[in-house]
Amino acid sequence: MQFSLKSKIKLNGVQILALGFLVVIFIGGTILSLPISSSSGKPTNFLDAIFTSTSAVCVTGLVTLDTSTHWSTFGQTVIMTLIEVGGLGFMSFAVLISLILGKKITLRERLVMQEAMNTYSIQGLVKMVQYVLVFTVSVQFFGALLLSTQFVPEYGIAKGTFYSVFHSISAFCNAGFDLFGKSLVGYSSNSVVILVISALIIIGGLGFTVLLEIYEFKG
Repeated sequence: MQFSLKSKIKLNGVQILALGFLVVIFIGGTILSLPISSSSGKPTNFLDAIFTSTSAVCVTGLVTLDTSTHWSTFGQTVIMTLIEVGGLGFMSFAVLISLILGKKITLRERLVMQEAMNTYSIQGLVKMVQYVLVFTVSVQFFGALLLSTQFVPEYGIAKGTFYSVFHSISAFCNAGFDLFGKSLVGYSSNSVVILVISALIIIGGLGFTVLLEIYEFKG
């Protein structure tokens, strides 16, 4: 009698999404716990790292460690990436990677995408994901460009550009993370920063599909 080592476990779309988010959170937390992720060069308590990763992926903005001082630029970049993955959904990035590698999107993957995007049909889902990604990158790039007019003169090219990209992504994904330590209190009188961040929050909060429906609505 032969026994197959192949797993018999089959997960549905919701289970795959839940498992995917848990995997992303665990990987993010593990990376954040490494010495390279902290500004002091010392390992971060794993519980704090996991909490930060969870908060970033689930875009809550809650923190147990000061994002601006505790984390190194590498750590802040990891947090920014987790925010993007959580805001858009890891399936969108999985599709992007598959397209870059030239892999065909299977029916099972399309069904998971349908669950993730909460749509009624799998028809045109891949195209929809492509449009969402292009839309997201375009809006975030434009937002970062506008923010850089304020941050670059204040922090220099490298730091100012990084701050612009980080806060553009954080605002668009409604994440609530900031690198100033006091949110945007220091920019309360800066109309450019406030208006750009507000616009990114609204656009990201509504999302591509809602904005598309508003655009195509003819009454």
